[in-house]
Amino acid sequence: MGHEDDSGRAALVARLSRAEGQIRGVKKMMEEGRECIEVLRQLAAIEGALHSVAKTIITRHLGGCLDEAMASNRDPKQVTAELTEIFARFL
Repeated sequence: MGHEDDSGRAALVARLSRAEGQIRGVKKMMEEGRECIEVLRQLAAIEGALHSVAKTIITRHLGGCLDEAMASNRDPKQVTAELTEIFARFL
């Protein structure tokens, strides 16, 4: 994410902060013995938020970091391995 502009990075950090707050909320719900369905709804929302952040980072990586990697004459096999790892983790 080294190529992320400050406003884009700040927006992602804000989204992660919201997810962090949601996680604390789920922890409290569990401690209070709240209904499973309520907890699961919140967990689904958190999962969606984290997936959205990851998707944004991947998209920006492909758009910026990959272009720079190719321009800097990085080994194409190394770039391919990096992309394969990213997709394997998130698909």
